[in-house]
Amino acid sequence: GHVAAARLRLDIAAEVDQAKRDGATPLFVACENGHVDAARLLLEKGAEVDRATKKGSTPLGIAQKKGHSSIVALLEEHIYPLHAAAKTDDVDAMARFLDGGAEVDRADKDGRTPLYLACLKGHVAVVTKLLAASATVGKAGDHGRTPLIMACANGHTEVIAKLLAANADVVAADAWLTNRIRANGENAEGPPLMVLACRHGHAQVVARLLDANGDIERRYGGLTPMRIACEYGRTEVDTKLLEAKMRADRRSAEEAARDNARPFKRPVL
Repeated sequence: GHVAAARLRLDIAAEVDQAKRDGATPLFVACENGHVDAARLLLEKGAEVDRATKKGSTPLGIAQKKGHSSIVALLEEHIYPLHAAAKTDDVDAMARFLDGGAEVDRADKDGRTPLYLACLKGHVAVVTKLLAASATVGKAGDHGRTPLIMACANGHTEVIAKLLAANADVVAADAWLTNRIRANGENAEGPPLMVLACRHGHAQVVARLLDANGDIERRYGGLTPMRIACEYGRTEVDTKLLEAKMRADRRSAEEAARDNARPFKRPVL
């Protein structure tokens, strides 16, 4: 009935955004009352998706407040089309939006960019498209997590490779996670980047972290990176760690040999 009434009004040339005295448009009313099909029809007819009432309430805001999740998703598709394409792995739609001038780094209400969402979901083709369009590889959401952190946390190896090729900052991501864990505990923040990489087998991430600080013996929850990789059966990561340990041991042995080779100088009395 709500759709039929809306269609009738539109068919007789009613203004799609004609508002009541309080500024509520037909779209706002549909969103407030959970009428998803009527809202969809109004959007198809060109209703202004973010037009607010006189009190400043928007269709999206009222739908969120009322808990109408289907309408929230519908509105977000119109407000953030690149984000919708990133979530659904729709590369063709992504290309159309980008060609039409969509802002590649536009953030949603939670500060998340399309690249962030594509990395969260593991959508390699969309990640590739966004990086080719010069998406900012290290742009974090409002909570501070970067696309790389989300890809590592969810085990998306191919996405991680794409991000590393685009010079994603592994050290900064690890430092952010480590600082958050110190402040709030691992239960609140999740494990450090090294642990995520060892668990999920991200050998490239491990290699970059080792290049940055070389701390092969650092313990996470009482376990070394080698022990974590071994317990999760991550052979490639274990090999990287073993190679790093051998290099560290060789350096230590060379330094000890140089110290022993220095002539002893008797102190002057």
